Amino acid sequence: MFFIVAATISGGLTAVAWTLHFGLGWAVVFGLLTAAVSGAQAALILGAIERREERDEAAPAAPAALPHRPGDAADVTVPHSLRAEP
Repeated sequence: MFFIVAATISGGLTAVAWTLHFGLGWAVVFGLLTAAVSGAQAALILGAIERREERDEAAPAAPAALPHRPGDAADVTVPHSLRAEP
């Protein structure tokens, strides 16, 4: 909720600046557009944070087991390696 309020205040301050510079009509239009876009962006950010928290809660507590030896992780051969097979 804080993000939405902060975005709305930011849009309002921008509208005040436009009023001083361009006049009331354009300031109202730009202020409404800015507040709407800023509020929508804040709502999207909050939604992403909530989805990430839900995903973190559903994640398993223990990490996946790592291979015992580095060679078990991937089958990689280097052409000039002594271990490379003919």
